[in-house]
Amino acid sequence: MEISVQRLDVLLAVSREGGIQAAADALRVSPSAVSQQIRKLERECGTDLLTRTHSGAVLTEAGKIVVAGAERIESELDRTFRELLEFEGAPTGIVRLASFQTVIRGLVLPNLDTFADVAPGIDLHVREADADAALSAVRRGKADIAVLEFDSEIPRGPRGVKVLPLLQEPWYMVYPSVLADPHDPRELASETWLGVDPETAAGIATTRLAEQWGFTPSAKYVYEDYDVALHMVAAGLGTTVLPKLGLTNLPDGVEARMLPGLGTRRLVLCVSAALSRQSDAIDLTCKVLRQLALSHTEQGEMNNGPIPQSPSIAQA
Repeated sequence: MEISVQRLDVLLAVSREGGIQAAADALRVSPSAVSQQIRKLERECGTDLLTRTHSGAVLTEAGKIVVAGAERIESELDRTFRELLEFEGAPTGIVRLASFQTVIRGLVLPNLDTFADVAPGIDLHVREADADAALSAVRRGKADIAVLEFDSEIPRGPRGVKVLPLLQEPWYMVYPSVLADPHDPRELASETWLGVDPETAAGIATTRLAEQWGFTPSAKYVYEDYDVALHMVAAGLGTTVLPKLGLTNLPDGVEARMLPGLGTRRLVLCVSAALSRQSDAIDLTCKVLRQLALSHTEQGEMNNGPIPQSPSIAQA
């Protein structure tokens, strides 16, 4: 009996994705191509591996045995690949990244394939955490890299922690589409402005803008999560200030305009100074993340047309 390892990958996709159509989408091939490979694998195994029903395809008992074996083969091949990378001197190992939502969703997840191509020996583990929890995780050895945010100025890094700049992004005024598109952003100063934790970067930027424009953020509508802020804006509850990464998926009914002169949100990577000196894997991960952030900035500058810029606050 000869079994194709490539066809085992197709069966694994069907098992993990929950069906032939979903597997085809994941593999970027047609459903008929997936079905054809499964039929060939069934002939190689001499038994049915899937039960076809009107609602989809389900693994048979034999199919479950083959999938379990395929997962063991996959694991061994992965270990062999990493051992070869170590033999060649490439950085390998698990690197644990703790970050908040906007960085994970807007920078990390869209670039996982790129990261794997550039750093194939790194097994990147991603954990969502706010800035305080992320920094605490690094200090306690529960994470290797933490992402922190600051408004405009980056303070001196905590003792024993190495701080590396990651991304500098502008602030945007985000407002309901039902409002007339303002020629001057100050026209919205009299509207309701959402409240936000004043200790966060968005809170500091909002407070600075409130002082300049003479409004008071709402105590009735207050957010912590940028997605919540966007949906509050979409519901017409108010206007707010968000960083560019917070605008990844603008819901219907929301407009955004850059606010030059308000400063920037600055994102940094924090790693243990001792671990940074000792770990090539952590060092490489930081370099790749910073390169991805640079590419994100350059791409954003190329695609900046759809989101208009307001006149500089200093000139408004």
